[in-house]
Amino acid sequence: NGCLPTEDQGWCIITLQGHEGVSFRQTEQAVLAVEKELSEITEITEVFSVQGFNFSGNGANKATFWVSLK
Repeated sequence: NGCLPTEDQGWCIITLQGHEGVSFRQTEQAVLAVEKELSEITEITEVFSVQGFNFSGNGANKATFWVSLK
């Protein structure tokens, strides 16, 4: 499609970071909530998440999502 730049690969990255001291379990609940919201968007085909990591470092309060778009 001529409207999309060639570098557009049809995916995006979302990072999540809770407050310092948030437990892994609390972050897991947030990850599940985000995954549920993303699953309701028809333009999204796949979501892959990693808990305990984002591009600002590692920690129980962090997560990263890779989202594939139609």
